[in-house]
Amino acid sequence: FRCRNNRYANWEIYALLDESSFYHVVVQQIAMVGVVLVLSIIASLVTSLIFAKRVTRPLEQLTSSFQRLEQGEFPPPLEVEGDYEVSQLIQGYNHVVESLKKLNENIIAEQEEKRRFEIAALSTRLDLLQSQIRPHFIHNTLNSLKYMAMEAGNQDLSELITSPNALLRMS
Repeated sequence: FRCRNNRYANWEIYALLDESSFYHVVVQQIAMVGVVLVLSIIASLVTSLIFAKRVTRPLEQLTSSFQRLEQGEFPPPLEVEGDYEVSQLIQGYNHVVESLKKLNENIIAEQEEKRRFEIAALSTRLDLLQSQIRPHFIHNTLNSLKYMAMEAGNQDLSELITSPNALLRMS
């Protein structure tokens, strides 16, 4: 084996190796480089998968939580892991869900209060109508009695019935 050294122009290197051992050493080195390359690729893939899972798992939880929210259900707050952009997104999402939940509770409470107020107003109107019907009913009854007395020819009884009826009208 002979080669020239570019650094030192006057030097030449000579080595005595048989061809089979030279190729054997070259094949071993190529095999070693191949093994290191394959191991590096595997390590890169494993590292990439681990990193991808750290990012995609919270995003999958966020998507699932959004779907529950779309169905009208308020999901529990998501856990925030790490200190990167996805955790900030999850914190913001948790804040929005909590705010929506409080707003929904406030709206329900307001509607319940409004419904109670409307029921009370209807009850008051009903009581007022009933109080108007009672005197009207008594007035009609007294008028009927008065005319019955007049038809019977009892003028004293007719006048006696007229007095409370007039009092009832004024009140």
